[in-house]
Formats: sequence, structure tokens, C-alpha cells
Amino acid sequence: MPYLLIIVALVLSALGSSYRLSGQSYQAWYRAGEEAMRDEDYYAALYYYEQALERRPDPAALYAAGKAAMEFQAWELAADYFRRVIDAPGAAAFPEAPLWLSVCSMGQGLYDSAYALLHALSAAETSFPPLIQQRLRLVRQSCEMMQARDSVDTIWIVGRLGREVNSPFSDFGAYWRADSLYYSSYRFDWPKDKHRPARKQAKVMMVKGHGRGRPMGGSFNPDTLHTAHTAISADGQRLYFTVCKFSSKAGIQCQLAWRGRDRRGRWQDNYQLLPAPVNLPGFTATQPALGLDSLRGKEWLFFVSDRPGGSGGLDLWKVAVPAVGASWGQPAPIEALNTPFDELTPFFHAAGQRLYFSSDGYPGMGGYDLFSANWQADSSWSPPQHLGTDINSPYNDVYLYLRDDGQSGWMSSNRPGGAWLDDRSRSCCLDIFSLRLKPPPVVTAPAVAASPTDEIPSAPAVADSQPADVQSFDELSDFLPLALYFDNDEPDRRSRKTTTSQTYIATYERYAQQQPTYRSRIQQGLAVEEAQSAAERVDQFFEEEVKRGYQHLELFSALLLRRLEAAHRVEIFIKGYTSPRAQSDYNLALGKRRVASARLHFEQWRGGVLQAYISSGQLKIAEVSFGETRAATGISDELTDEQGSIYSPAAARERRVEIVSVRED
Repeated sequence: MPYLLIIVALVLSALGSSYRLSGQSYQAWYRAGEEAMRDEDYYAALYYYEQALERRPDPAALYAAGKAAMEFQAWELAADYFRRVIDAPGAAAFPEAPLWLSVCSMGQGLYDSAYALLHALSAAETSFPPLIQQRLRLVRQSCEMMQARDSVDTIWIVGRLGREVNSPFSDFGAYWRADSLYYSSYRFDWPKDKHRPARKQAKVMMVKGHGRGRPMGGSFNPDTLHTAHTAISADGQRLYFTVCKFSSKAGIQCQLAWRGRDRRGRWQDNYQLLPAPVNLPGFTATQPALGLDSLRGKEWLFFVSDRPGGSGGLDLWKVAVPAVGASWGQPAPIEALNTPFDELTPFFHAAGQRLYFSSDGYPGMGGYDLFSANWQADSSWSPPQHLGTDINSPYNDVYLYLRDDGQSGWMSSNRPGGAWLDDRSRSCCLDIFSLRLKPPPVVTAPAVAASPTDEIPSAPAVADSQPADVQSFDELSDFLPLALYFDNDEPDRRSRKTTTSQTYIATYERYAQQQPTYRSRIQQGLAVEEAQSAAERVDQFFEEEVKRGYQHLELFSALLLRRLEAAHRVEIFIKGYTSPRAQSDYNLALGKRRVASARLHFEQWRGGVLQAYISSGQLKIAEVSFGETRAATGISDELTDEQGSIYSPAAARERRVEIVSVRED
């Protein structure tokens, strides 16, 4: 499947293009089906093959109809055709039919049936072309994986969004920014389309609150192109997206584009295509996603392409985002994650330094499944992990997007339950689903055994020290990057010292008490509705980022102690940041004080229980301060603008240290 846009470009009816074939022969209908398949117009191809079958129940037309139905995941219909092929005289001419029937069985969740069909193919496996052999092995591994599962995962709560967002056509690619949900929809009539039947057009939509989604205003969605996918830069000044045009009757070819902001802060009417070598003539580049590598302080553009140099099909690519005025470099394929099949819909979660994507090239439930991989400290990628059976299905599960806290987000899927355009094929379009992580049981830090001399005091009682809604972390890297936030000019205000005697916990307790002040100051001079929205953003920042970082630090420290007690050697890498409010040399010293405060936490935690490991070198803490040199652009540095440079969540988010890497031996 091409799925360049990941929109199911189904034709409502193939009748409009079939008038010229009325009364024609089997061969005419069959040739029309072949032409539609070449044009990737699978729904029309199915119609033509079925017309051919009415004139002659030939196995070749049965097989072709099954392949056409399978392309848009009409699993039951496709399975029926493949069964008829297998039972028909001359079935030996179609040795791959049992494989495709097993794929259709997987698509219906019938893994035992699919596995039995594959078992019957074992003897003939080596006679298939290499790519078919790979597909056969992959389907077998998928069936074995699903047969070995005792139960369905129950980590995520998944719910389809209502009609204010979803339509009977494809709605996909949800992206959250600044209280607005951006997404793409394939519901619009193509202006003055001469193709019969008329085709649909994709546009970028936006919805606020509980309102109804509407197309982006102005000239954001040109009448002559498909527009889809959104990704906004870390500084909020660039919006990347995809523009596509038909390369055939139904086939689509895409390029990456971007818009800046105008003087009023709105997205500019005009857009620019990204230059070569990002866009290559004759090849698709689509589905942009932006990610900040926190270890190296570099922003990357991830995207999907069928260009040469990949592993086959659609692949994941990445390229560093250049500084303003600099040239784009050469994109590189993410070889560790790409397969001979399709990898698509990337999303980089900066808080976890983790890339999420969809693929049909790894063992899964069927169709495209969602996977994730960590971007590690040495720039390598961890092996992809299947996201589970509650978030994935036998259908296409794509376009995962998580909010900063990792506890909620959205995805797109064409799983049953949405609107069908055709009751017979019972297959159509992507819908947008909300995601919410189920709160697991409270994770409590293990009790620390007293030393033989009983010199280690018990842990201090700290209010709200254990979160009730975090994941169960098994590895220290699961916490990364662990961000710890500071009040303005803390610790040790108005100082150029590079060290401090204040632990992070001491600074946090004072900072948390400032939440009402931040709420009050951020609302000054704003209209009622805007003031309320600003206050909510402050509350969200304190509750979901400041408090969570503090809570995670306690859990991280407890797990760290267990690792050290198990004779692991651990190195922690900490970076310090500031907002751009003061001069650079002052901010550099302030960033160092913040790193020193975090280091002091580990030295004094639970009465100094980690100090012996630090002294022996079993625990190493590496540190560096970036000052404000890595702060996102666009944040106010005006001393008179306290609202923007101190009390805004954007500025407050820059005042932090991060534990960005952990190495264990």
C-alpha cells in the first residue's frame, strides 16, 4: 500500500467511470481493473474485477478482486475471494493465495486460522520471491506473537472522537499546540475535478475546546493541492506541513513545505517548499515531525519518503534543522528502524527522547501497528517495541501523538466502529481517537535498610512525594529526560556564584508555593477569556511538569540506589538551562548553580546514603551548564516584561536542569 498521506482515498462509486464499459466483455472489464490497480485506485479496480466476474467466474479475476479488496483492508470480502481461488480449478496457478488469505484472517483477529494456512505453505516457502518469503515469515511471527499473549493489554483507554472532528471520510494526524488541535481531513470536494467519479481533497483543520473542526483560514489550504500534516518548531515560528498532488487517478505524490509567522503572529499566506536534498523530484517526502535532541541541543526534522537509499517501501528519514539562513543538509535514513516494507507517521516525544512510528514490517496484529524506539545517548536507536494490544488493532493504527506528560494524546485508525462508505466492503476511513494512560498503582520507593552501625537516618517525610499517576519505571532510562524546574533566579538570587548549598528539594518547595502568584501575574491586562486560558496553562505547567519532575526525582533516586546496591556502575549526565532574561555570563553561572543544586540532591538524599557510592566512583555525575544559549527563541528577555520573561510557562519551562543520559555497567 502506498499510503503516502495515510488517507484511504476510496471512491464513493466506480459507476461514474464505468459507463464507457457498459456491455463490454470480460477482457475489457479485466483490463480496466488492471489499469485502476496501476493507478492505485483500488476501489474502482475491485468494481471492474467484479464486473468481469459476472461475465466469467475466472480464478484470475477472483485473485485480482481479492488483491484489490485487500489493499484497502476489506478483510472479509478479500478473504472470501481468496477462498474461492483456493477452491477453484487451476488454483495451483496462484500459490500465494493462501498467504494473502492468512493476511486477511489476521486482519479479522483470526490468528489460529492464519497460522494454520501458513503452516500449509511451509514446504513451498523457498519457491516464492524473496520479498514474499519475508512477508510470509513476518505474518508467521505475528501469529506466534499473538497466540502467545494470555490477555489484552489494558494500559491505554482509547476512545473515538465525535462528529465535531470525525467525518465519514478520513480524519487523521492530530497535533496539539497552544490549546488547539490541528488535524487533517479528506472530506472536501475537489474543485472542478474532471475525474469521474469525483475525487476528494485533504485540508488542514483546527478545533478549539469542544468546538467543531474547521479548515484553517485564509489561503492555508490551496484549492489546487492536498494539504495535510502539521508540525510546529520548538520556537513556535515555523509550521511544517505536506502539500500533495495526484500523480495518477488516485496515486498521490507529496512534498514538505513550511510557513512562517507574519507581524501579527498569524501563519503567513505564502508557503515555501523545502529545498533539495529534502524534497527530491519524482519522490515523495511527507509526514513531517520535529524533535529536539536534548543531549545535543539540536532540533531534527523526521519525515517519510520513498526516495533511493532506504530499505524499501516507505522509510523514516531525518535531517538536522539548520539555523535561520543556513542550508539544509543531506537527510539520512534511520536504518536501525526501517524494513523492506513501510515505516511511516513518525512522532518524536521530546520528554522521553523516543520516536513513535507505524510499520507493517515488524511482527504485529495486522495492518500498520504502532511502535516506539528510544534515541540513546550514543545516537543509536533501541530495538523497536510494539505498543500493545489495547492501542493497536488488526487494522491500520497510525499517527500517534502524545502530549508532553506522556499521559494522554491521540492516534488515527480505520478499525471497525466508524462510518463505512460501502456496507459491502465494510472498510473505509481513518478516524481520530483520544488516548489516556490508565493510572497504575502508586509506585513507592523501597525502604532503605539501616547500616550495621545504624547511622543512616530514615527518609524524611515529604508531602506529596509519591505520584499517583506515573508509569511503573523499571529502568533508570525510563525517566529520561528528567526535567527539574526552578523559580526565577533560583537558587541564590542576585549571585554570580557557580555553586550553591541549596538542594533541589529545598528550591522546589518554595517554587511550588508560588503557583498562585504566577496565576495572578500572567492574567494581568488580559481579557476575561484570555486570562482564564493563561491561568489554566500556568496550572497545567505546575501540576504536569514542575510537580511531576519533583516526584520522578524521588523515584529515580530510589531506583538508582537499588542499582548501586546490585553492584552496577552508574554515570548520570546533567545539563543546566536558564531563560534569556539576564546577561549571558550571569545566566551561565546561574545554570551552573542549578546543576550544583541537582548534584547536591544526590549527595544529601536520605541522609547521604548515595555519598559512599559517589566517593568510590561507582556513581559518577557529569555536569554542564548551557545558560540561556539553548533557550527557545521567541521568549522575552525584557526586564520590564515580567509577564513574558518570568511568569509565562514558556519562560518558566527554560529554567530547569535535565538528567539527560544514564549509563550503566
